Amino acid sequence: MYGNASREETEGPTPEEVKARNITSIYAIERILGWPGGLRGLEERALEAAAAGRLSPEIHAFPLSEAAAAHAALESRATTGKVVLIP
Repeated sequence: MYGNASREETEGPTPEEVKARNITSIYAIERILGWPGGLRGLEERALEAAAAGRLSPEIHAFPLSEAAAAHAALESRATTGKVVLIP
């Protein structure tokens, strides 16, 4: 399964696509459940990495006047991370 925002199972990227895009593919649920400290330990590591500047969020900012475009981007699943409207 790749994502689940639409509640429909879809094909994920092929191993070649994963390698070409330099991303890591894991079975997250199995990893989290078996991780020492569980989810809390991962949260702490992520927050520490963000505070140290080693991790940055994916943010798509739209002017408030373009709220319709922001909604369309969300609806078409053209974004990743967070979508923010700037007044």
